[in-house]
Amino acid sequence: MNSIPFLRFPLIVIKEVLSTMTPFELIHLSMVSKRSQTIVKTFSKPKLRNKFNLEFRFVNNYELSVENERMKCEFIFTSSGYNEFSVIYTDRKRFDTIQKRTENKFDEFKKICIIVLDIFESNRKMLHYDINADTNENRVIIDMLKSKSFESCHIYDDKGNDHDLKYLLDNLEFSKKFAIFSIRRDYVPTDLPKNVRSLSLGNARFLKLEQLMRLECTRIWLGLTNLTNNDINVFLKSWMSSESNLNLEQLEIGLLSSTTDDILLNIPNEFRDETRLLPSGVDIKRNDGMTARIQFIGGHTMRMHVHSPVSTELS
Repeated sequence: MNSIPFLRFPLIVIKEVLSTMTPFELIHLSMVSKRSQTIVKTFSKPKLRNKFNLEFRFVNNYELSVENERMKCEFIFTSSGYNEFSVIYTDRKRFDTIQKRTENKFDEFKKICIIVLDIFESNRKMLHYDINADTNENRVIIDMLKSKSFESCHIYDDKGNDHDLKYLLDNLEFSKKFAIFSIRRDYVPTDLPKNVRSLSLGNARFLKLEQLMRLECTRIWLGLTNLTNNDINVFLKSWMSSESNLNLEQLEIGLLSSTTDDILLNIPNEFRDETRLLPSGVDIKRNDGMTARIQFIGGHTMRMHVHSPVSTELS
């Protein structure tokens, strides 16, 4: 019996077959021809909207995955590994993985990336980027991703690559979570994304009091800092008078000094016991009635949990 080319079937049949295909199968079908890519995009894209997470990883390898609670499709391009294809089933999930060894990771990655973004454009995107892994490729990678908005971004930088970090921050958009993990960063060469919901900085020694007070995040985590106790005192007073950080819900900050007594100097406060929702600590109040529970952990960390008095009483 002669085979029949798939694209010659009636559209209703094609549409039904596409509805049964995994992301891995849809991506490979899209690679067959321009027409197949158009058909997959036309019939599958509406049904795939907001149902998957896209994760881009540029560390030692270049990796791209499409994932939801039932399946994960992963493409890995490596210059030192080996070619491999695997399908693994667990009780709850299917894992399709293809790894390709290549001397030109970026070109191979770009081919897949263009197709994946074409089909899954409306889905959530996450980025993990080691900015020192392939310094010669940073600009072309960022240019490829330039028009995309990422829900979360984790940047790893252990050498202080200022030029490429600035290019990344100036050209990519982030909506929810942004983190930089670095042990050698004394400053960030451009503005931090201040409108993300969550900001994490492993090394925040570069962060000035004025920068902290301009942030509009709901959650802030600062590891190492050069902020003095007086700086933190000014920050807390500014929050209490509703002059800054009105969106703040949680803050964790590394302290420069192990002595914390003067942080709450001239700030009205009251010690409160642990509740179902909050740990024990000192409460300070904002002029609109909101309250923040302050904790000092081990003499080197301050935590701040913002809450309403009503929620505390109900707990």
